[in-house]
Amino acid sequence: MGELYNQLMSGGPELLDLTEKQRELYEEQLRGGEQFAANVIFVLRYVLRDQVIPRAYNFCAETPYERGGALFFINFTDYLVMLRRENDKPFTEDEFRTLLVWAGHGPAFVHPMWVKIFKESVLEAGLTGKPSYTFLRRLIEAAE
Repeated sequence: MGELYNQLMSGGPELLDLTEKQRELYEEQLRGGEQFAANVIFVLRYVLRDQVIPRAYNFCAETPYERGGALFFINFTDYLVMLRRENDKPFTEDEFRTLLVWAGHGPAFVHPMWVKIFKESVLEAGLTGKPSYTFLRRLIEAAE
């Protein structure tokens, strides 16, 4: 119990180091600049919204807050905050890691159902075209 408490007090379990593929994606979005990040946020905001939000609301309605719903709700609100991201600067490492965790990279405090909803939504969207549109699909591949 003491080790778990120490992890919680230090902000949770330490994330694994970025793999080479993950590091390449991080650097790609840095090189892509403002438009690249803006396009990824556009995809999160308008392309995935119709798949993510109804599924998230349904899960919240079916799951009691004290039985895992609280953690899921936190992940969902983090997603909504990401949608409100105003600056068009490339993602910080923290924001990149948040996306990576949603794609299944761990260990992290993220509800498994949130990861499932996020991954399914990205894969079902069939994102093609610009590298910034396929970024989330490639992020899921890199997270595994």
